[in-house]
Amino acid sequence: MGISGIAVEPIDEGNSELAVRFLIEWVSDGEAAARSYLADHAEPDGAGLIATCGSDVVGYVAVVWESNYAGFRSRGIPLVHQIAVAGPFLRQGVATLLMDAAEQLARDRGIATLGITVGLFDEYGPAQRLYGRRGYIPDGRGACRGPAAPQQRHAGDNG
Repeated sequence: MGISGIAVEPIDEGNSELAVRFLIEWVSDGEAAARSYLADHAEPDGAGLIATCGSDVVGYVAVVWESNYAGFRSRGIPLVHQIAVAGPFLRQGVATLLMDAAEQLARDRGIATLGITVGLFDEYGPAQRLYGRRGYIPDGRGACRGPAAPQQRHAGDNG
């Protein structure tokens, strides 16, 4: 699925400053936190992708190849750690494009299943609906005490 004018690409040296600016505005608490966040999701431990519209970053997704969540880690299930879309681009399919790309990254590495976490608060409603439409299901261990509950989906499933 493509959205006119929106492209998804891996974060690299050529666009990392754009990614930092996006994270400062929509995700992180300041520049140091944004840079640390990007470093935490860089290869070989993870991967970061951005959605761009022209020269603007309008979305971000991060994958961690080895999750801190023991239920995923013990089964080799990577974690989609963060997905964020700029306010003006919400509900336009950007998150879907980012998830398509994250799932393709997993398939390219021979990984059949991805895990996600999602908050159980109203503000996470759009993410909850997105993940449900894509076939992610709770892993049966219930809500966690942190900000999000673990779920998983086979990366090869059509969303």
